[in-house]
Amino acid sequence: MDLLRRGLGRYGDVLLAAVVVLLGLLQTILDNNLSSTEIALNSAIAVGLGVLLVFRRRIALLLLALMLASALAEPLIGESGNGEFFGLFVLVAVYTAAAHTESRRMWLAGAMTAVMAGVVAVNDPESRVAKLKAGARNYALLTELQTRPRTSYLAALRNPNTEIPSPREEGGHG
Repeated sequence: MDLLRRGLGRYGDVLLAAVVVLLGLLQTILDNNLSSTEIALNSAIAVGLGVLLVFRRRIALLLLALMLASALAEPLIGESGNGEFFGLFVLVAVYTAAAHTESRRMWLAGAMTAVMAGVVAVNDPESRVAKLKAGARNYALLTELQTRPRTSYLAALRNPNTEIPSPREEGGHG
């Protein structure tokens, strides 16, 4: 048992990187919707991220920054078919940043994680945030002037007819 503990302590990061890379490569190879160029690119990315995972304790914030940058760039470059692999790598990067940072670096890691969660929530078309943003109640200012403001608003619905009870008065949602 002691030999296993020492072996995992010494080679655990290499083993983790190998498993994550193999899962990423397996997902890439089994995805029938990818072209050969996308397969080659995803494979290279998987191997590169695996190399970074070997040194994850020393570069915890760099891993998190790379995940944040790729999440921010996804609307520009499109999804390449490795959603689960990306999610697994983000999970490892967030855990590493939480477990191996302290003081101001810990606060920075927390802020990057919160921003990444927001970006992923907005980019996921099935999320509540994305559905509200695509809904009819969402509006932005000066869009008629062909501006693209980053802040948009959600119109509130109010019932001016006092004879019709609101859902809150009936014990419903609202």
